[in-house]
Amino acid sequence: MNKTWLKDTDGCEGKASESPLVSIVDDDVSVRRSTQRLPTAPASTRGKWLSLNQGTVEFSCCGDYCGGMNEHLLKDSDGSEEKSSGGPLVSIVDDDISVRRSTQRLLRSSGLRAKVFASAEDFLESGCVKETACLLLDLSMPGMNGLALQRRLAETGQMMPIVFLSARASEEEESQAMKAGAASFLRKPVSKEALLQAIGAVLGILPNNKKKGML
Repeated sequence: MNKTWLKDTDGCEGKASESPLVSIVDDDVSVRRSTQRLPTAPASTRGKWLSLNQGTVEFSCCGDYCGGMNEHLLKDSDGSEEKSSGGPLVSIVDDDISVRRSTQRLLRSSGLRAKVFASAEDFLESGCVKETACLLLDLSMPGMNGLALQRRLAETGQMMPIVFLSARASEEEESQAMKAGAASFLRKPVSKEALLQAIGAVLGILPNNKKKGML
């Protein structure tokens, strides 16, 4: 017990040393732990900025920080990245971060590719519009709302199946969305099963997730 130990809020312990301490404050445990596991710099580089290879911190699976950049990565407006694949892409546009993240986790756990965007403008500027096979779209958002985005996509010839998600839409707004070609209109909170069924109907597949619950 002649060594001093430091303990953080996740219960992780480490020997105290004279090196500078970097404190990580984040409400996402995967971010905290993956960032904490980054390799310690050699003694010869202490006090200097390191030249690191480009890469990402793999928050979801805690992969290596320094990843090879020979693979194409997709990045959404929440900063989440994933390797591209041949599967259909589901884009989620919602101004509620909790809805974006919970829906993205559900879809990815069901074997689907999913990217999230905090606004209609972010989605239009992302470069992912043409690749999107199904759009999960919130109706009420600051700036361009869901109906306006639906019209913009139609006007520019970028048609795609749209599944609306809304907690406060009027019957008139729902009717407008459906008349304009929406594939489905779901009310929040929506069951996971109903959401996956709506997406599966659009994509012509059966997602491999039978979890029950609400989003």
